[in-house]
Amino acid sequence: MQGGCGGRPTRDGIDGVNFSAGSLRNVPTESIELEAPVFVRRYMLADDVAPGRHRGGAGVVFDFQVNAPNTIITARGMERFHVRPWGRKGGAPGGLGQTVVNPGTRGERASGKIDVLQLEPGETVRIVSPGGGGYGDPFARDPELVRGDVANGFVTLDEAAERYGVVLRDGAVDAGETRRRRERRASAAAEFDFGTERDAYERRLPPAVQDAVAAELLGHPGSYRHFLKEQVYAALEANGPADLDPVALRERVRAILKSIQLGAAAPAPAP
Repeated sequence: MQGGCGGRPTRDGIDGVNFSAGSLRNVPTESIELEAPVFVRRYMLADDVAPGRHRGGAGVVFDFQVNAPNTIITARGMERFHVRPWGRKGGAPGGLGQTVVNPGTRGERASGKIDVLQLEPGETVRIVSPGGGGYGDPFARDPELVRGDVANGFVTLDEAAERYGVVLRDGAVDAGETRRRRERRASAAAEFDFGTERDAYERRLPPAVQDAVAAELLGHPGSYRHFLKEQVYAALEANGPADLDPVALRERVRAILKSIQLGAAAPAPAP
């Protein structure tokens, strides 16, 4: 499943597909149900789109019920479950991907990115692919396009007013109130909006820290780097804020790496 495409400099993002994978085709629901012991309960566009002068493309909501015992679900390419697609030039970041087992029931649980998931008959999985980020200031969006998004269920009346400064009355744009609402709002267009999740991550591990860790890991075999990175990050966070001086950071990371026990069979880092 693909997420929505990000908003573009001259038009909205594409709903339900990424432009870089436009050659891929949809699988009809009937084919899925014929080939696998599942019943598709929902297959639709998500109703949460990232605001922008050109809004982000909508992700996809896919619910399916399992009909066979000991069913094993595997997946790949499930990205943007932790960090949102970026917003650009004042546009908002897109929505996160989600996977929920048995949504709307007492047994509902979020499973995050799927590696291997085992299910029993009657259980349902909901997969929501991420939505693309918006491009440009939402308050510069054509009010008629906002009206269309409201009519199509992507944006509520309250969201139209709050996110776009567009006031609708009886299904039509109130041009005077829209102009006044937009004039009262100060424009503050950031080059990128990475979303609250990435902002929180970089407060914990600033880019200077990430750069120092990456530089020191280059001397280690690729198969060890992810493990070592997690160990170094845990040690840095456990010991409080790091000195952001590049030389001091590299020395501290190097010392942590030397303290990690990999066993006798582990190759030595490159000089």
